[in-house]
Amino acid sequence: MANQGAVHEDVVVLVPGFLGFSVFGRFPYFADRVPSTLAALLREKWARDVSVVPASTVPTGRLRDRIGEIVAFIGKLQALGAKRFHLVGHSTGGVDAQLLMTTAPFWGDDWSDAARGAREAVQSVVTISAPHYGTCLLDSAVAEFVSHPSFGGALPFIKATGPLFSLAIKDLSQLETLLDVSTKQLPDAWHFVASIIRHHELLDELKPAAMQEVRAKVKPDPRTKLTCFATGADARSGPGRESDPFYTELNGLGHADDSKPATQDVLENVGRIADAPPAIWIRNIASPSFRIEPGTNDGVVNTARQVLPGARLAGIVVGDHADVIGDYDRIDLATGLPMNTGIFRSGACFGDDQFLELYRRVADSMVAPR
Repeated sequence: MANQGAVHEDVVVLVPGFLGFSVFGRFPYFADRVPSTLAALLREKWARDVSVVPASTVPTGRLRDRIGEIVAFIGKLQALGAKRFHLVGHSTGGVDAQLLMTTAPFWGDDWSDAARGAREAVQSVVTISAPHYGTCLLDSAVAEFVSHPSFGGALPFIKATGPLFSLAIKDLSQLETLLDVSTKQLPDAWHFVASIIRHHELLDELKPAAMQEVRAKVKPDPRTKLTCFATGADARSGPGRESDPFYTELNGLGHADDSKPATQDVLENVGRIADAPPAIWIRNIASPSFRIEPGTNDGVVNTARQVLPGARLAGIVVGDHADVIGDYDRIDLATGLPMNTGIFRSGACFGDDQFLELYRRVADSMVAPR
């Protein structure tokens, strides 16, 4: 056990994505079972205690600012006794973590002394659902309206968000989630809304064309082990596991540019995923594998844009963007009722078994301390 006010020498830093903070409404960004599961798996694997710490980044801030926040966070942990770090980034957090571990910053210049000190301590990087080549969702008229509001973009935005509010009206628990004004959640909710209003740079940076330019400027640091996990879930209709309307809408927006030619990197990833052995897939046997094409996505990020050349592809997950960080369907065994409600359900049947398998592989992807 680490002393009070200190951490263990080995630290796993969980880097969040777009939200950049711990709780929004009822949803904790990294559900408590993510750090607890990883800590238990690594303790068993390495025969020593490990600190698993969710980081804070800049909500909707520029990639450069978010990377700076990781550097500062690692510096604070080093002052508390940490010596070796493993970065696990979800969504944009995976992009942040990987870009920190490139030979030079994508914005030019050299790494700062603080960044060099942080980089030297990082042993491995794991990314989950990361838009390494951007996401087609941000090329949609809906995303353009969010980042650059205009009168002409209002109609597509209303159309896309319509299912969300119609679902809320049918289910008062959803309405409570959307309009949660408790004193605990309100600051985070308003902070998120205010951040989006103030900063649209991140949305612009994560567009496919912009991320392709970033990729052309950087080279992964060969000293750092890089592992990618890709996620995807087709929208489902009909009886049984039907996707929520809002998920269906977002999934369709992710397919919106299917008519455009994909870049060579994305096409190569489509082939890489298609050729992957069955053992690499993580899915509930009740859920079929998703279609493998450039537009396939997890409701937020296209699957074929989540893997980098030279990285180990350790898992292809049939699940949506939120499933993999612990916000998946769970049933209270005592009551038979859902333990969490949502407006973003793919119907992929991702559950406890898939969650444990995913994070077992995440633990296996980290460099063991000597």
